[in-house]
Amino acid sequence: MTSEREPSALGGLRVLDLSFYAPGRVTSMMLADLGADVVCVEMPRGIRPDESRLDSDQSSRWLFYQRNKRSITLNLKTERGMEVFRRLVAEVDVVIESYKAGTATRLGVDYEAVRAINPNVIYCSVSGFGQTGPYRDYIGHEPNYQGLSGILAHNHLAGNDPTVLPALVGDIGGGALNAVIGIVSALYHRTQTGDGQYIDIAIASGILPLLGSLPYAQWMGEAVRATSFSNGHRPGSRTYRTKDDKYVSISPSEPWLWERFCSVIGRDDLAQYKSSHAEMPELVEILKEVFLTRTRQEWADLNEVENIAITAVLSDIGEVEADPQMAHREVIAEIEYAGMGKVKQIKTPIKMSKTPPTVRWIPRYGQHTDDVYREAGYGDEEIAQLRAEGVCE
Repeated sequence: MTSEREPSALGGLRVLDLSFYAPGRVTSMMLADLGADVVCVEMPRGIRPDESRLDSDQSSRWLFYQRNKRSITLNLKTERGMEVFRRLVAEVDVVIESYKAGTATRLGVDYEAVRAINPNVIYCSVSGFGQTGPYRDYIGHEPNYQGLSGILAHNHLAGNDPTVLPALVGDIGGGALNAVIGIVSALYHRTQTGDGQYIDIAIASGILPLLGSLPYAQWMGEAVRATSFSNGHRPGSRTYRTKDDKYVSISPSEPWLWERFCSVIGRDDLAQYKSSHAEMPELVEILKEVFLTRTRQEWADLNEVENIAITAVLSDIGEVEADPQMAHREVIAEIEYAGMGKVKQIKTPIKMSKTPPTVRWIPRYGQHTDDVYREAGYGDEEIAQLRAEGVCE
């Protein structure tokens, strides 16, 4: 584990995270991994009407995106809570929220309210559909974002319904990653001008660039490329079942690689198809039979020798951890967590030679409340009174 005293890319940056779900919390986690001092606000336990794992600091949800942050409790629905909030935002560089559009304004924690206290603040809102437009008030989640982006329509095999991707391509790909880029860009702009600004991230539109060249092929009428390469329809860009009832993925897309692939698997006759791009059900059926002749590991071993774009479809995180490339890249960290012993963390996958992101700690729920309140100028007796009033836990 890297020492907190080592140089960090965002050391000295102060962030207040008001968000609750993955888009905002992954944003602040990545900033924290890069060295920012992130204070994450939680409701005092017992206030939410649906008491559940949302208040648990020993759940997969908490372990997923709370590391490297300082955790406090603060009830923003009380006047004294708002007093604390105003003190906190006066000293931060960045505020993040991921409420439904309009909620921050109703709570009095929106950009205009914060800017009145801290004129140079960077304020980032991450929401499903953005702060403007006819859908701004809609409730939405991953299936909705994937559907509106066009991604969902392309994720199905012939004859089957579109299937929601299990990866958070919306919450993280369209939301958190764009928010991090926006925040870092705004911070750079502030170093040049001194000006803060407001950032509005809409997940449903933020996911659209993940389709790559597909929309452009559709605009231009390129029939072959107007269907996603990743939809599983193309014989040379899909998964196949193996002899041991597991799967491999293949992608010998280039014409020269397709010919070599056919030769290596002992089916030179298939090279006549010239390209594996077109939707050819008959070729899919042939390849299904071919891949049933070896186990997943046998195909992976063949690829290790021949390099013909065949890789194993790993079935769970244990297999991912054991994969030689993933292990080499050190994608998993293991740290001590009070109450649970050693826990595993998926690291921010950015390699940096001087200021790499690090996994340092995971807070307990509200662990840093007293410390952060003291930094805001409250004495121990005042904190005790705030706790007695239900402002914090």
